[in-house]
Amino acid sequence: MPRILSIIGLSILLCACQPANINQHITSGNDDAAKAMLKQGQGINQLDYDGTPLCAAASANNVRMAQYLIANGADVNFGNEDGYLSKSPLHSAAGTGSVDVATLLLANGADTHIRNRDNLTPLETAQAEGQLAMVALLSEYETINASWDQAVKLNTVAGYRHFVAAYPDTAYQQAAETKIAELTATEERQQHLENMEAQLPASVRRDKYMVQLSQALKTQQYQQALDIFPKLEALPIATDPSLKFFYGEALLKTNQPGPALEQLYQYINEQGSSATHYARALELMNQAEAQL
Repeated sequence: MPRILSIIGLSILLCACQPANINQHITSGNDDAAKAMLKQGQGINQLDYDGTPLCAAASANNVRMAQYLIANGADVNFGNEDGYLSKSPLHSAAGTGSVDVATLLLANGADTHIRNRDNLTPLETAQAEGQLAMVALLSEYETINASWDQAVKLNTVAGYRHFVAAYPDTAYQQAAETKIAELTATEERQQHLENMEAQLPASVRRDKYMVQLSQALKTQQYQQALDIFPKLEALPIATDPSLKFFYGEALLKTNQPGPALEQLYQYINEQGSSATHYARALELMNQAEAQL
């Protein structure tokens, strides 16, 4: 028995004498030692059971070290594949209630959908650990993500501006500002082109639109064609009598049977049975009615 105890004691002594690793330095707040190890070649994304150095900073809510690691290339979404709290830095922050570091991680693109070994997202981890402040933060960020997806779907200057005003200083801030600048420049170019086009005689504009329409219909770009019909209808001069037929066809091809019927009926009423596309118009009318 004394020999067994001496072996155990020696093992404890040897463990105690082993130098702390970088994660231990970070969790204990010994940032200088951790930075020194990084400068000596310690991998900034080096992984152990407790995750990466950034996971350690997250679990300890060590904001300054987390900022340092991110600034020097730490992966905000990398961690221990088999970890519970160390699956990702955000899991580490979520499970320990490190709201400040979690906010920093989210602002730098942390993925809120990563699942750990127990199939839990950071939000679900916070809920399991009873971290109410973290639950509130991550729940709000889920709302932000949904709002961002909606802004991207709309892809308008107004949509992105509304997002930035509602949710300033998020990870999407720069992307939103870039899209606002790009879309604004595009709108200005388009407005300039429209201003020049408006100076053309109506007959020239009609011919220009008809060429565009013909090309769109030949290539079956029906949605593009739908943008041209209103321009032709707005002209103060007569257009091709068959315009309403092609308008109805394009509407039907884009799954709009109701508006398609209106155009096709107008075409038949105006042109009668002698209309160039009479038979085909009747076929399209029957198709449209069947889809209602």
